[in-house]
Amino acid sequence: MSGLRTLSSTGLLGALVLGVVGCASPPPPRVHDVGVKIPDTWSAQPDSTWSPDPAATHRPWWTSFGSAELDSLITEALRRNNELAVIAANVDAARAAVTIAGADRLPQIGGNAQGSRRKQNFIGLPIPGAEGEVLSNYVTTVSLSVETTWELDLWNRIGRRKAAAVADLQATEADLEAARLSLAGLISKTFIQITEVQVQLELAQRTEAAYRQTEDIALDRYRRGLISAFDVYLTRTQREQASALAALRRNQLQQTSRQLELLLSRYPAGKLKGADVLPPPPGSVPAGLPAELIARRPDLLAAERRLIASRARISESRRAMLPQVRLTGSLGQTATELTDILDGDFSVWSIAGALIQPLFQGGRLRAQVDLNEARGEAELRLYVQSVLDAFGDVERALTAEGLLAEREGYLVDAVEAAESAWRLSETRYRQGVGTLLAVLEAQRRALEAESTLIAVRSERLLNRVDLHLALGGGFESPMAAQSTSETASARASRVEDPTDVAWRR
Repeated sequence: MSGLRTLSSTGLLGALVLGVVGCASPPPPRVHDVGVKIPDTWSAQPDSTWSPDPAATHRPWWTSFGSAELDSLITEALRRNNELAVIAANVDAARAAVTIAGADRLPQIGGNAQGSRRKQNFIGLPIPGAEGEVLSNYVTTVSLSVETTWELDLWNRIGRRKAAAVADLQATEADLEAARLSLAGLISKTFIQITEVQVQLELAQRTEAAYRQTEDIALDRYRRGLISAFDVYLTRTQREQASALAALRRNQLQQTSRQLELLLSRYPAGKLKGADVLPPPPGSVPAGLPAELIARRPDLLAAERRLIASRARISESRRAMLPQVRLTGSLGQTATELTDILDGDFSVWSIAGALIQPLFQGGRLRAQVDLNEARGEAELRLYVQSVLDAFGDVERALTAEGLLAEREGYLVDAVEAAESAWRLSETRYRQGVGTLLAVLEAQRRALEAESTLIAVRSERLLNRVDLHLALGGGFESPMAAQSTSETASARASRVEDPTDVAWRR
């Protein structure tokens, strides 16, 4: 019983030590200094007429496109996509790694059961009455014990190791969220591309029909001797080219459909279709988007957590050069008969402590510090570059928003003018005052203008998806950022971090 009391006292001491050294959680996410002044608003000024929709903040961002088919496809992809399943498995592995990293902070307890029987001969001993005989003795030993090994984490070395594992887990969880966001964006863009190809295919078929009608007119005029065979061959060339374009669009539709089916983890049969028409871009872009929204991107959170993990490992490697205090203890029973193994008279116990100081290990510990510092510097540069790239993503998407809208406006006018010119050229040709070349040129320009308009409308939708991805999801009202007392620029300019001091030393 005295052994049990001794071990219980040691456990209490250990619990107090764990309370003193603190928890093993990494610091909360924050915006680190990136060495660049961050403005309070984006330099590419979006539309200032935007007003927030309170209900939209509680819905997934892709619902803003107003397509039930798209909503269903994204829901299916998030549930079935194999690449997401792989990252989810990585999250489970990282969660197990946290348990492994922190296990050494607790006593390591093991049970030990042993039994032995030994025969010993007594040769040459002068034992009366035993002349000519070999005397022997049998010894039976049975033992049952519980053994404990415990390293007192006085310098929080194991705590820093666990903190690194926790930060790795948070980074992997952010990777999963980033993959979900990326998959939703990829599904949205592929669905938009399928819709564009379908609309382009319809236009190509209308183009083919229009050229066929022109060819029929040319044939009729040729039979009447009004034009030469040259005009007939010219119209036939245009019609065949339109047929080839329609075949190209059908191939593009099949390939894009199969790509979407693979994202859904379906068999690529090429049977998925898009919407009937391209919808207009949903709403307007918020004015004065604060730089704080960049912190909502899960890929940046993952980079920031890996930076924290690298700093925790630097701290761990430095503390590995400090002395280690280890306690060992055992409590059990030892007897010569199995029936006596539970008898308290045969109890044994031991307890010992050791102070271990590394003296010479061939420079391994110092090299480990250097290795972790180099990796920490690399993670810092990766984080900084990721933040700058994220700002670039938003600025490019915001710039494209306005320019694509302006371009679409010009193309709408161009399509109207080209169609008017086409109708006028056909009327003049039927009246015998125009040329076939003028008709074919007007047709070509009208159909090319409409095809370009379809492509630009699709590009606007794709750019809106890119903007959502750049911002980490949906939009927020500019007033939400103004309600805080500190601007994003001020927060981003802070250099000091809770782990910076230990990391730089």
